[in-house]
Amino acid sequence: MRNSFLALASREKIKEYKINYVKFEEELAKEINYLYLYKERPFNIDLGCEALNKIFEGLNFGNIIDIYGPSRTGKTQICFQLSLMASLKGYHVYYVDSKGTFRPERIEEMAKNRNLNFNMDKVKYYRINDYLEQVNLTEKLSKSLIKPSILIIDDFAYNFLSIRKGLLLRPSLLVKNLQEISNLSLKEDLLTLITNQVKWVNEEVTKKVKDFVHRRVGLKRLNGVVLANIDEFPSKRLKFKIDSKGIIDL
Repeated sequence: MRNSFLALASREKIKEYKINYVKFEEELAKEINYLYLYKERPFNIDLGCEALNKIFEGLNFGNIIDIYGPSRTGKTQICFQLSLMASLKGYHVYYVDSKGTFRPERIEEMAKNRNLNFNMDKVKYYRINDYLEQVNLTEKLSKSLIKPSILIIDDFAYNFLSIRKGLLLRPSLLVKNLQEISNLSLKEDLLTLITNQVKWVNEEVTKKVKDFVHRRVGLKRLNGVVLANIDEFPSKRLKFKIDSKGIIDL
């Protein structure tokens, strides 16, 4: 009796393995077919600042750009300006706010001082309060009725941190979340901008982040001027400043 039970259990297990393997093959075939059909679509939105245009130059929809730097270097202002200029061109923007720093009135101020007619219709705002909400972000986005072209996550690592210690508590979850965001960006043809603070990205995580990010741009502020360095072009330094119009050239 015992041997018969074990034989039945083994057959059921083999059947389960076969079903799972078939599902795996189907999913793999879909991925291969998608990658075969995928065509790069250049990101060519004028962001209203030559330095900012050069930061995004050469990127495609489906790519991720990571802009990092200490506080008050313009990371959130870049997020606002991208939201403004992309929405004016008819693109839907999904703005994910980790720290509660989203200010629609600031975007409206930028638009007003540039003589642009702006409303929030094409900018969907989503506030996340903890890492679990961020982990579930890709599922929420994939179910969204209106598919965005631009995804902004400001500040990406914030909900994975111990604020008191300034340390990453869940580095593996952060990297996994970034991988999911990368897959989603490619599948949904999203240009994704994430921001981070330098002190919150340790060397080990930085190495893993580079596997999923197409461009990293470091910012620092000096005498009221923001200096931007693109990691892949270390000798190329860009400069801009921030005023009532947003990010502007010197």
